[in-house]
This record gives sequence, C-alpha cells and structure tokens, in this order.
Amino acid sequence: MSFEFDVHVCLVSAQPVPNLLPVIDPQLGPREKKVILLVSREMKARADNLRRVLKSRGVTCEDIEFEDAYDYNTIRDKLLDCLAGYDENTRIVLNVTGGTKIMTVAAQSVFDVAGRPMLYVRESDSAVMMFTGGGGPQEQTRLGTRLTLTEYFHAYGFDVEKSAPPVDRPDFARTLISRPGEFDRPLSVMNGIIAEGRRADRHQQEFVIEPDKLTELEDLITLCVFHKLARRLGRRLIFVNEAALKFVSGGWLEEYVYQQLGAVGKGRVDDKALGLTITRHKAANELDVVFLAANRLHVVECKTGRLAEEKGGAVLYKLNSIRKETGLNPRAMLVSYRAVDNSASARQHPHTDRARELGIKVIQHEQLKSLKNHLETWISEI
Repeated sequence: MSFEFDVHVCLVSAQPVPNLLPVIDPQLGPREKKVILLVSREMKARADNLRRVLKSRGVTCEDIEFEDAYDYNTIRDKLLDCLAGYDENTRIVLNVTGGTKIMTVAAQSVFDVAGRPMLYVRESDSAVMMFTGGGGPQEQTRLGTRLTLTEYFHAYGFDVEKSAPPVDRPDFARTLISRPGEFDRPLSVMNGIIAEGRRADRHQQEFVIEPDKLTELEDLITLCVFHKLARRLGRRLIFVNEAALKFVSGGWLEEYVYQQLGAVGKGRVDDKALGLTITRHKAANELDVVFLAANRLHVVECKTGRLAEEKGGAVLYKLNSIRKETGLNPRAMLVSYRAVDNSASARQHPHTDRARELGIKVIQHEQLKSLKNHLETWISEI
C-alpha cells in the first residue's frame, strides 16, 4: 500500500532522524515537498539543523512556534488553526515520534478528531501507520530512504570536514595484520621515534634511527621502503610526504578498516567515511572510521600502539562521549592492533571490561585477521 502524503507535521525534539526519514522517503512523500515543524522555544536550534537538511532535499519548511513545550492548550489551538488551512483533499500526516509527551498528546488529539493519519518511526528503518476515523487498521511500512553522513551530522548541528584521500597501500596493512607478533613492538618503537622528533619540529619528516633500534626496525623499514612510503639513507629514514608519515604512524589501520567495510555484503553499509572531522560549538572531533547502516551511526576508533591505563581509558571515554552527542543509540567499536589489556594476570582486563560496560565492541590483535567477518556480525546485530 502506498502512503504518499502532501504535508508532514513533525514535532521537533533532540532526535531529528525520526523526523527526517519519513519526509524524504520516496513512498511517504511529501509530494508537494512541504513540512510543518512544531517548534518550542528550547528547540529552535534543533529546528534550524533539521531545516538545513530538509532544504538540501528540496523540502519547504513552515514553522509553528510556541514558548512552552508543555502548554497543551496553546499547542492544540495552533494545530487546529494549521489544519483549518488545508482542505480534505490535502494528504497531511502527523509524525508523533518526537516532541514532549504533552506535545504528542495535544497533536494526537487534534489529528484524531480531524480523522487524519499519523505515523511513528520504529528504530531507523520502519514506520507504523495509524489511521483514525475508521480509516483502517494500523500498518507497518519499511523506510527505503538512507541518509548520507553529511546529512546525519548536519541534522545534529555538526559541520563536517572530510580528510585527504587515502594513501591506499592495502598490502602494507595486510602484511602487518598477518604477522602481529612480529610487528607490534617495531610499530611502537617507530611511533616513539616519530613522536619524539615531532616534538622538536612538528613538520619533521626525516628521522635518524639509533643503532640499538635499527635491528628490531629492519623489517618495518624495509616494508616502508618497498611500498614507497619512505627512503632510507644509512640510519636516516625519510618519509616521502606528510600523508605517508601519518599512514605509517597508524593511518594504515584506519584505511584497512575502511577497506574491509567496502567488502561487507552489498547494501549493508549506506555511507562511510575515513578521517571525518565533525565540529560543533568550536569543539572538533576527528573520527577514524564512521559509517551508517540502516540509518544508524557506527563510529570506529583505531589504535596501533600499546594502550596504557590512562590512554586506554581516554580512548573509551572519547568513543562514549561521541556516541552520546551524535544521535539515537549510535554504536561504537575500538579496533586495536595490539592486545588491549597487557596485564600479567589473565583475570585483569580493565579496558575490555570497561568497554563491555559501555557497550563498546572491541576487536583486537589476532582478531584483525578476520576483521571483515567481525564487521559483518556487528552490523547484523542492529
């Protein structure tokens, strides 16, 4: 059954995605590309974010503003006046997913008396249609629209900046992942050398390797030279450019995760990005890998070095904070080249235990060899 509508009435709240999806869904309309936003004083900024995405999709927005989100009579009266402006041939629907409970009750009462349909978005990929005035039973319809990452973040008030193109050396990453026991220590040593050199000059791309470290770095240096990421002159290692240095310092794992997402079953991932920076209120966060699946945000943090107690806790805190700020139940994953917990006692797993408490998925060390399967399983759990 088709549920195409001319006008959508949306209750603006802190969660914009349930308001966006039905509007831009091809089978729900609106045919005339019009949305009426019910906006309380507290939700004006949220309405601006929502309007930003709707306008990019060619949707006209009209606001019904009121001061108090708990003023039942005012909300009801304003909606009655709104509906009076449309004749019975205009197909108008109320999205009851957002708003305060008082807003929802007031809006439902008006639409129920008017015999107009309502809808409720379940999760992020289906809507329940509710017909009043003898219009038929409750029905459920799948939502075919998929948001882009830019639209998703704009809806939550973030500006989005994409990173530079990937270095694209998949064989470099595959070599490291196939031999984690051999390269975890050299990678840590290399990262330490780079970090120390950059403290003196943040643009430095040439590093002198001390004789006592050359032996354990030999295979890693050879790998860098083979893949044209760096040149070697005696004890000097010269990276070809800034992108190559960042790649060796950890970017290779981010790219590997991103590439494995591309191998996940067709249609499972709607949109994905590598090294996306999101900014709101002048606070910026760089996301290693981020993607949408069934309109649900997934954030992946990648680490190649050893996670000391303080650093590991900070990584998990960052992931949890981003998740709280970016929507309705976003999902988070930590991908670590090394074992997350290096405790002498097998019973002590502070980081993995904390991640489990926070609902953050951890893929580490030997598990990276089957990363694609882990990603597919993770996505299927939505």
